[in-house]
Amino acid sequence: MSEHHTIKITVEPEQVTGEFSCSAPVGADCRLGCGEQCAAWLNGDPCGHPRTHDEGFCLPITWLQEDDTYWYESYDGTLTTARSGPIVTRWDGDYYVWTYLDGPRPDVAGRCPACGRRSLFLAVGGHVTCRQMGCPDPCAADDLLHAGGDDADV
Repeated sequence: MSEHHTIKITVEPEQVTGEFSCSAPVGADCRLGCGEQCAAWLNGDPCGHPRTHDEGFCLPITWLQEDDTYWYESYDGTLTTARSGPIVTRWDGDYYVWTYLDGPRPDVAGRCPACGRRSLFLAVGGHVTCRQMGCPDPCAADDLLHAGGDDADV
């Protein structure tokens, strides 16, 4: 999902603006809503149904583009210089947030124990994380790996 999301920062004499974009193909994870077409998915709220319906647009980017201030108000990364480039989006309970994608995040084989999707990736710090929007516990796989302490054999 994240390899398709970008932000373009434009610096003008009186203002700085950010414009999000998504190049994900039809059927990509960021475009999928509830298979039962519950309206809750359009707001990022999990309804419990499988996400199989392509909404025809990217849910996170559409939400982030709703207001001219969301590009900086919804930034959830470390303090850095604003720049154009690839980003990662995620649902934060009430709204979408984003951060810069600082490098490739390799996929991890297997399924997320919390949502059952094949959506695990190696996140910052080497943590196995679920990239599934609406996953009830994106850190579940990493928590299982570390359940025996920092020195546990896996």
